[in-house]
Amino acid sequence: MRAPFNTNTMAQSAAIAALNDPQHVTHSRNINEAGKTFLYSELDALGVTYVPTQANFLYILLKKAMTVYRKPPEDG
Repeated sequence: MRAPFNTNTMAQSAAIAALNDPQHVTHSRNINEAGKTFLYSELDALGVTYVPTQANFLYILLKKAMTVYRKPPEDG
């Protein structure tokens, strides 16, 4: 048995090295913030209601959730 999303020793070593690199951490945070700003502006332009996030997911409020759930994906 293994936990989901587990990593090997090499990946764990790389993660520790990345976390110990202040420039990398700052750069990663800046990229994430820029991405969130872009995503929020696009959602605002579409009139989508959402809860700003501090995590790796975004809560979107859907007025017609079942319609979205049931609609098949479009081709192309």
